[in-house]
Amino acid sequence: MSHDIAGAQFVAGLIEAGVSDAVVAPGSRNAPISLALYEADRRGALRLHVRVDERSASFLALGLARGLGKCVPVVVTSGTAAAQCLAACWEARCSSVPLLVVTADRPPSLIGTGANQTIQQSHMFGEAVALYLECPMAATPSDAQAWFAQAREAVEFANQNMTSVHVEAPL
Repeated sequence: MSHDIAGAQFVAGLIEAGVSDAVVAPGSRNAPISLALYEADRRGALRLHVRVDERSASFLALGLARGLGKCVPVVVTSGTAAAQCLAACWEARCSSVPLLVVTADRPPSLIGTGANQTIQQSHMFGEAVALYLECPMAATPSDAQAWFAQAREAVEFANQNMTSVHVEAPL
């Protein structure tokens, strides 16, 4: 199964859960989700905001979520780029704003190989998020369904608890 299918299923789950706006900081690792978000924006299913800097992208998502009163996801690439979202996670958690940080990641065999984009991302935000979810490696059609379900669960949790959530998406 392709990563594009997993990305499309993830975005479908976001939309079904009521997401109307999303923010992307483009990178090669998060491209499958970013392209699916672009397609959803083109269809009018949501509004996509693009920022090249992960920290400003995460704070834009935080501001949009505060203004809308509902979860806004920010999708970033892997490694130290993902770490730039920590401050927004804390801000969301402490001020009861529903924020979803989606971090793309490498396959497990490539984690910890020395490059800055291969750092361990599992639970990287610690207590700054109230929920951590990890999508399975996208290999089968049932994995794609899991991506759909993870997206819905993350948005629903963030909205019900007015807090920050982290979803790890290995691509």
